[in-house]
Amino acid sequence: MVMKKTLTSQTGIIILLISLLPAFVQGQKAGDERSFEIFEGVMIDMVWIPAGSFTMGNTSGIEDRWSEKEQAHTVKISEGFWMAKYETTQDLWELVMGHNPSRHCDSNHPVTNINWHETMAFIHTIQRFNSKFDLPTEAQWEHAAKAGTDKAYSLPRDEITWHKENSGVVSHPVGTKKPNRWGLYDIHGNVCEWTRDWLAPFSNEPTTDPKGPGNGERKLVKGGQFTGRPRHTMSFDRQSSLPDSENFYVGFRIMRKQ
Repeated sequence: MVMKKTLTSQTGIIILLISLLPAFVQGQKAGDERSFEIFEGVMIDMVWIPAGSFTMGNTSGIEDRWSEKEQAHTVKISEGFWMAKYETTQDLWELVMGHNPSRHCDSNHPVTNINWHETMAFIHTIQRFNSKFDLPTEAQWEHAAKAGTDKAYSLPRDEITWHKENSGVVSHPVGTKKPNRWGLYDIHGNVCEWTRDWLAPFSNEPTTDPKGPGNGERKLVKGGQFTGRPRHTMSFDRQSSLPDSENFYVGFRIMRKQ
């Protein structure tokens, strides 16, 4: 959710001091929540995603998949980070960017009809306010979605996911399904989410903090969406889109370095 309020200088100092405390001092655990100022008095709710190793790719045992795209391999996330509790809403986008590009306008629905470059324009705008905010890599996104499991979903699928078989083929306000095990709402379904990475085949070698290739043709989108088949909402599903494509079913969420 998004909240806008006027911050006193004292409140601003307290927020700054908290944000500078290292994770081990704060005693952060997976799913811990905190609100951060994202832009000129605009607050955003985020949850803590811990560092650790996980199996990225197809860990479900389902064989009717694209093995060349979803090769299971070990990935280490060396530093914990904060992930937005909700997909970026139309309200938040408009507060930061001054307009609403979504085809179906509703303030608490995910923002859509934004291409990857426009998404990065949003990121660069809030980075001028605080450089710790960013778009997650595919590995960060999947680590957060799997939430300490090796499953396609960390909880029963339809408890946490909007897809074409239960959505009524419309997007929904953020946070109307249950969150995953680490407190992230709509990490599966509702709208797909842009990541930083270019689409490329996986290696089966263990990696640390992978960021994908330096260039490519298509950008990774994750999570599936309200008009899509349930199979595309699995944590390891890899969809992609041209970076200048604007679609009514693609949005994003942000992360924040500790």
